Amino acid sequence: MNLTVAGLPGGAAAAKVFAAARGREATIVAGVPELLAELTRAPGAVVLSLGPDVDFRTLAEIVRTAHHAGVAIGLIDGWRGTAAAEDHARELADWTGAGRPGVAAWLEESPLVALHGTYGSLDLLDVAAADPAPLLGSTRRVTGLTSHSNGIDSPLGRALLCGLREAEGDALTRYLPCAAGGPCRGAKPGPDGTLERPRLIAPRELPGDVLMLGICDGVLPAHARFDQRGGILRGLLRPGAVRQVVTTYKHWPLDEAAFLAACLLADRGTPLGEVVLMLNAAYLADPATNDDPPWVLVGDPTVALDGGDPEPAAALSGPAGLLRTPGAGPDRAILVGDRDADPLWVAPVPGSALGVWLHDTAQRHEHPVQVVSRHTDEDHRAVHRVWTSGTRLAFTDRVFQDAAEAMPGRFAYPAALAEHVGATVARLRESAPMVAAGIGLSGWNDDLTALAAAESSGWAALHEVVHEAFVRLSLDATPDLERVYGATAVAGPPTEVSCPYCGSRASLTRREVSATGAHRTMLHCDRCANVSDTDAELELAWLDGPDTVTPGEPVEYRVRLGRWPEHGVGAMTGQITLRQLAPTLYDLGPRALLLDARVRRDLVLRWTPPPTLAPGFYNLGAPVVVDGALCTLRRPLTVRGAETP
Repeated sequence: MNLTVAGLPGGAAAAKVFAAARGREATIVAGVPELLAELTRAPGAVVLSLGPDVDFRTLAEIVRTAHHAGVAIGLIDGWRGTAAAEDHARELADWTGAGRPGVAAWLEESPLVALHGTYGSLDLLDVAAADPAPLLGSTRRVTGLTSHSNGIDSPLGRALLCGLREAEGDALTRYLPCAAGGPCRGAKPGPDGTLERPRLIAPRELPGDVLMLGICDGVLPAHARFDQRGGILRGLLRPGAVRQVVTTYKHWPLDEAAFLAACLLADRGTPLGEVVLMLNAAYLADPATNDDPPWVLVGDPTVALDGGDPEPAAALSGPAGLLRTPGAGPDRAILVGDRDADPLWVAPVPGSALGVWLHDTAQRHEHPVQVVSRHTDEDHRAVHRVWTSGTRLAFTDRVFQDAAEAMPGRFAYPAALAEHVGATVARLRESAPMVAAGIGLSGWNDDLTALAAAESSGWAALHEVVHEAFVRLSLDATPDLERVYGATAVAGPPTEVSCPYCGSRASLTRREVSATGAHRTMLHCDRCANVSDTDAELELAWLDGPDTVTPGEPVEYRVRLGRWPEHGVGAMTGQITLRQLAPTLYDLGPRALLLDARVRRDLVLRWTPPPTLAPGFYNLGAPVVVDGALCTLRRPLTVRGAETP
């Protein structure tokens, strides 16, 4: 792999040390603009020596430019001064690894906490035990650790990883109570109420030749809150024991799938600079993130651990899916990350998408796997469909309870719901940790599929009970669902759309219901009033059909959804309702039920206006339940006079 050594004036000495050790010439540029230009035309990987004065903004610009140029970079640690930078450059140039192949992963806060065990070359450590001894005693050559951090200390189970254990000189420690003679930030009350300091672990105690640190402030640039001389990174770069460190310089939202995949790639021999490019690509694939990729390598981007192909295979990307290994052995279906945008990386699978796997045999997982798209695999769809219904049903259950409490004389919580809805919500909540992260272990897919099948078998009966109560609430108590849950909903900014009925400008508002965690969207038109109040995944719903009817003549309406659920619909039920206050008039069409709709299909609602229906203007309603989600639809309706012979 081509390697260039470049530096800013403040890092020139260390750049020349590294370049001389590798038999190369160092390119020293005048400033940051020239360095960025050098990166855009680099023929391969680049080792950068930036010096002590590069701050957060400049580092972000360098990382962003390198990533979008497709250039793998590694940093010489220059923030601790020239002497430390030269020591690091010298050690880095001669670096070799000695650990046992494999990955030891400690995920401090993760839904994977219950899935600890050894999966081929991956040791997923038991974080729930809160004792970091298995991590500290690991002999694997790659250590993956995710935790919160300010760059100085980081929780590690009941212990605290503390950079101040080996801080240099008068390392700045403002904002930390221990610096002013106070207690350790990780201290907790003991049995007698006094604060007990946790076990303090020095960074040098962390094992591994390659450290993958998924923490917010792995690198502390110039003008950071804390001094790099007291940072966690300092202990990992001490003379005689320099490690290759892949870490962050800014906030990073935990993404276990991408993180574990990166650890596995590093162990399989992908150059570390390429691993960082892949991690940053996964970060930028999320539309909610900004354009500053957070991951950096403090080390040599050309380093590739023995045992893998030093040149990565063609960059394949695509949505994660259901991975199946060939044959009928122990490598059963494995559920992997649920991501709409690419790439999500793991060891290359030629001709297929990429995903992260966990493997449950003692041997390394070397044979190829087949990737079945999550958009076509029904098992995967059913699992996610049933799981997401848990949140919807929790909202439904809460709405009925609140309505019964607010309107005791008009609406009563149906006894049948306690049996059907409450029990279902409880079961789904128990299983949520298995699928919340969008990743499961070999063998779990069978359990999840069985759960989905068991819940889906009673879907029709469940929806009949929910829908019956919903219709009664809509007719007898209140036509506006938002009146029940609105007090606990926080609205976001409205989006301007067109009304599906009159074409006027309408506002679509997304709301989060704090009591249950559900998200709702409401469509309001100044001419047609509140026309849609639905679960946010559906976006909006409306009745497609005639806007004028004649008493006694059958009509047909179709329930249209703004967004079809990604994993299909297990059950959808609804019926036409007509409610007039003065004089009081109720009328219902027949109930319609749609089951197991894998692709977009409309729910057809039929209704015959009563022969006695007076001419005039009405609001036609339709309470609809979609996989446990309550949806209110309303449209304007004109009733013309019945024609006489």
